[in-house]
Amino acid sequence: MSRKQWIGTRSEDNRFLGAEFRCKGQVIHCSAVHEVDTPKELSGTLSLAVSSSKTSILVENFPILKANILQLQIENRIDQLALFDVGESVSTSHYSLEEQQQRQLLSIIAQPRVLTLNAIKEATSGGKIDLKTCVPAIAAIAALMEQISQEPYVVLFVDRLSAFVIGVRDGIPLFLQSIPLSGPAEVEAGVASHAIGFARQTLHRDFNIERCKLVCLGEGRNNFNFEELEEENWIPDWSHCLVANEDEIVLYPGLFGALFTKADFSYLPTEYGVAGRLKKSAAIISVFLICGTALLGILTRQNIRDNDLLKNRVVQEEAALVREVGKIQNILPDPNQVRRIKTYLNIANQVAEEEEAAAILQTLAEILPANVNVHTLTIEREKATITDGMDVTAPIPPPGSEPMDEEQTAQTGAAAEQLLKMPLRITILCNSNGQYSRVKSRFDMTVARLAARFTLKDVEWKYLEDKAQGTFRCNLMITKNIL
Repeated sequence: MSRKQWIGTRSEDNRFLGAEFRCKGQVIHCSAVHEVDTPKELSGTLSLAVSSSKTSILVENFPILKANILQLQIENRIDQLALFDVGESVSTSHYSLEEQQQRQLLSIIAQPRVLTLNAIKEATSGGKIDLKTCVPAIAAIAALMEQISQEPYVVLFVDRLSAFVIGVRDGIPLFLQSIPLSGPAEVEAGVASHAIGFARQTLHRDFNIERCKLVCLGEGRNNFNFEELEEENWIPDWSHCLVANEDEIVLYPGLFGALFTKADFSYLPTEYGVAGRLKKSAAIISVFLICGTALLGILTRQNIRDNDLLKNRVVQEEAALVREVGKIQNILPDPNQVRRIKTYLNIANQVAEEEEAAAILQTLAEILPANVNVHTLTIEREKATITDGMDVTAPIPPPGSEPMDEEQTAQTGAAAEQLLKMPLRITILCNSNGQYSRVKSRFDMTVARLAARFTLKDVEWKYLEDKAQGTFRCNLMITKNIL
């Protein structure tokens, strides 16, 4: 018997709505939507959309980087724009709209992480649900519109807890503006009209979209006089992609859109999918393990007999080794002498590592973009501390001088090693001339390239309009084998 398949949506007030669906050819048949106390009551697969009134969308250019470094840049940019409360943890997902000259234009959707984590935890804690995807409801609404047509749309979505104007093209959200509610599922007509107009202007300015239809969805869709808004509310025909109650599709577009949302927008970690596949394989693997265990028991009996013979040989070999160790120990140097030699070797090796400063300069020359000029650059070690009465700057007697006793050797060696193990720090100040957009692009590339090779701290830059010049400053921390 095939497993049940579910779609669901979870709101900020922990309300969970779900519907069962079946695929018949290219058309999806959905049951009636009903409220469930918790998704743990369900069994089968689940595609989940998470709603939040604090959802934000950011469409910006970023360098093409490794996933973990790109994620750090996205989070840093969100912090710079102050899209969320200070210290609030955020979940992000993104889709690449285009790539050009080592840059990519991303549509980024961000929500409070506590909502997404709670939704994932609640859905999976019962053990009966295989969570296929967990996406922001805004992305699900955009994906649902793509099933009707790939034309651009402005979607006015109003429900009990939130209202948004969403700009959509090819199933990807390009614009999002939150609208304040005047009551449950109610928005003032003037506010809605202004937000719709602003969405159209932004889509035209940033994405060259000349015209787009208006679609009104959600519980508050009937609370508008579109003639007063001087707008035409276009009513889609859902029948070619969904067989479901049309009123429910319009009421809960995020729920039905979870079926079609691009995987890039999923908040599920990659490891979750791997764990799911391993879980499916567990039953098969357990059969092989049981058979293997039985075979191992048979072989063990034979090995016990063989081990008795080996035991006698091991005892003989061990006695021979003990005799050899005694001979070697007699010719080894005094332990204090060995300790002093090790100290000098360690210091010599670490002093040689100072040559990496030249390699650092060479690396900076290679990775800094064109038209980004280094104004000043300093390289120094982090300050070492003085512990247990040892001065780390005290001179170290060279080999050949009067031998130190054991205590002096330990103290001097530890102090010197402490100094030389402190990480290098580079302070770099760069400038670049030109238009603001070009200077910003160069500095973004500078940060991306430096972050791939060094640990960055205290990054800051500014642009002087009157001089058409930008300055960039940061500290680079250099640890062993960083280059």
